[in-house]
Amino acid sequence: MICSNRFNIDYIPNGDNAANLAEAQCFFSNLVTAELRLHRLPLFGGVEERHIRLKRLLIVEQKIDMISQAILRGEEGKEKTMMLISQAIPCIMHRENRVGEKLVTVLLAMAAIKYQQRSDT
Repeated sequence: MICSNRFNIDYIPNGDNAANLAEAQCFFSNLVTAELRLHRLPLFGGVEERHIRLKRLLIVEQKIDMISQAILRGEEGKEKTMMLISQAIPCIMHRENRVGEKLVTVLLAMAAIKYQQRSDT
Protein backbone atom coordinates (compact mmCIF):
# COMPACT_ATOMS: atom_id res chain seq x y z
CA MET A 1 0.00 0.00 0.00
CA ILE A 2 1.42 3.37 -1.04
CA CYS A 3 1.12 6.20 1.45
CA SER A 4 1.84 9.92 1.09
CA ASN A 5 2.38 10.51 4.85
CA ARG A 6 6.14 10.88 5.34
CA PHE A 7 5.92 9.38 8.85
CA ASN A 8 4.05 6.22 7.77
CA ILE A 9 5.93 2.91 7.50
CA ASP A 10 4.43 2.36 4.02
CA TYR A 11 5.64 5.72 2.68
CA ILE A 12 7.53 5.62 -0.61
CA PRO A 13 9.71 8.69 -1.17
CA ASN A 14 8.85 10.61 -4.34
CA GLY A 15 9.23 14.12 -5.68
CA ASP A 16 8.43 16.20 -8.70
CA ASN A 17 12.13 16.86 -9.41
CA ALA A 18 15.50 15.38 -8.49
CA ALA A 19 16.11 17.76 -5.58
CA ASN A 20 12.74 17.00 -3.96
CA LEU A 21 13.22 13.26 -4.50
CA ALA A 22 16.67 13.36 -2.90
CA GLU A 23 15.30 15.30 0.06
CA ALA A 24 12.38 12.86 0.51
CA GLN A 25 14.71 9.86 0.32
CA CYS A 26 17.13 11.41 2.83
CA PHE A 27 14.28 12.23 5.23
CA PHE A 28 12.86 8.71 5.02
CA SER A 29 16.29 7.12 5.48
CA ASN A 30 16.94 9.24 8.58
CA LEU A 31 13.47 8.43 9.95
CA VAL A 32 13.96 4.66 9.50
CA THR A 33 17.41 4.90 11.09
CA ALA A 34 16.04 6.82 14.08
CA GLU A 35 13.25 4.26 14.58
CA LEU A 36 15.73 1.38 14.38
CA ARG A 37 17.88 3.08 17.03
CA LEU A 38 14.85 3.49 19.30
CA HIS A 39 14.13 -0.22 19.00
CA ARG A 40 17.82 -1.13 19.40
CA LEU A 41 17.99 -2.93 16.05
CA PRO A 42 21.03 -3.12 13.74
CA LEU A 43 21.51 -0.12 11.45
CA PHE A 44 23.43 -1.86 8.66
CA GLY A 45 22.14 -2.27 5.10
CA GLY A 46 20.43 -0.06 2.59
CA VAL A 47 17.25 1.89 3.12
CA GLU A 48 15.05 -0.92 1.75
CA GLU A 49 16.67 -3.54 3.98
CA ARG A 50 16.34 -1.31 7.07
CA HIS A 51 12.75 -0.47 6.09
CA ILE A 52 11.84 -4.18 5.86
CA ARG A 53 13.54 -4.89 9.20
CA LEU A 54 11.60 -2.08 10.90
CA LYS A 55 8.31 -3.11 9.31
CA ARG A 56 8.74 -6.71 10.51
CA LEU A 57 9.40 -5.47 14.04
CA LEU A 58 6.29 -3.29 13.99
CA ILE A 59 4.17 -6.25 12.85
CA VAL A 60 5.55 -8.38 15.70
CA GLU A 61 4.88 -5.56 18.20
CA GLN A 62 1.31 -5.28 16.93
CA LYS A 63 0.76 -9.04 17.34
CA ILE A 64 2.22 -8.97 20.86
CA ASP A 65 -0.10 -6.10 21.76
CA MET A 66 -3.13 -8.01 20.48
CA ILE A 67 -2.12 -11.13 22.43
CA SER A 68 -1.57 -9.16 25.64
CA GLN A 69 -5.00 -7.54 25.26
CA ALA A 70 -6.59 -10.98 24.82
CA ILE A 71 -4.81 -12.25 27.93
CA LEU A 72 -6.04 -9.25 29.92
CA ARG A 73 -9.61 -9.87 28.78
CA GLY A 74 -9.28 -13.52 29.80
CA GLU A 75 -7.97 -12.57 33.24
CA GLU A 76 -10.89 -10.23 33.86
CA GLY A 77 -13.28 -13.15 33.64
CA LYS A 78 -16.74 -13.57 32.26
CA GLU A 79 -18.33 -11.65 35.13
CA LYS A 80 -16.70 -8.41 34.05
CA THR A 81 -17.10 -8.89 30.31
CA MET A 82 -20.70 -10.10 30.26
CA MET A 83 -23.59 -7.76 30.88
CA LEU A 84 -27.05 -8.49 32.11
CA ILE A 85 -29.99 -8.29 29.70
CA SER A 86 -31.52 -5.57 31.84
CA GLN A 87 -28.35 -3.51 31.35
CA ALA A 88 -28.57 -3.94 27.56
CA ILE A 89 -32.15 -2.58 27.40
CA PRO A 90 -32.18 1.06 28.50
CA CYS A 91 -35.16 2.55 30.36
CA ILE A 92 -37.86 4.24 28.28
CA MET A 93 -38.46 6.74 31.07
CA HIS A 94 -35.03 8.15 30.30
CA ARG A 95 -35.98 8.46 26.61
CA GLU A 96 -33.59 5.77 25.51
CA ASN A 97 -34.04 2.97 23.02
CA ARG A 98 -36.00 -0.13 24.14
CA VAL A 99 -36.44 -1.62 20.68
CA GLY A 100 -35.10 -5.02 21.72
CA GLU A 101 -37.57 -5.33 24.58
CA LYS A 102 -40.41 -4.16 22.32
CA LEU A 103 -39.57 -6.81 19.70
CA VAL A 104 -39.66 -9.58 22.30
CA THR A 105 -43.00 -8.30 23.66
CA VAL A 106 -44.56 -8.13 20.18
CA LEU A 107 -43.32 -11.62 19.28
CA LEU A 108 -44.76 -13.05 22.51
CA ALA A 109 -48.09 -11.26 21.93
CA MET A 110 -48.30 -12.61 18.37
CA ALA A 111 -47.51 -16.12 19.58
CA ALA A 112 -50.20 -15.86 22.27
CA ILE A 113 -52.80 -14.72 19.71
CA LYS A 114 -51.93 -17.61 17.37
CA TYR A 115 -52.08 -20.07 20.27
CA GLN A 116 -55.53 -18.79 21.30
CA GLN A 117 -56.80 -18.98 17.71
CA ARG A 118 -55.58 -22.57 17.41
CA SER A 119 -57.23 -23.48 20.72
CA ASP A 120 -60.59 -21.97 19.65
CA THR A 121 -60.86 -24.02 16.45
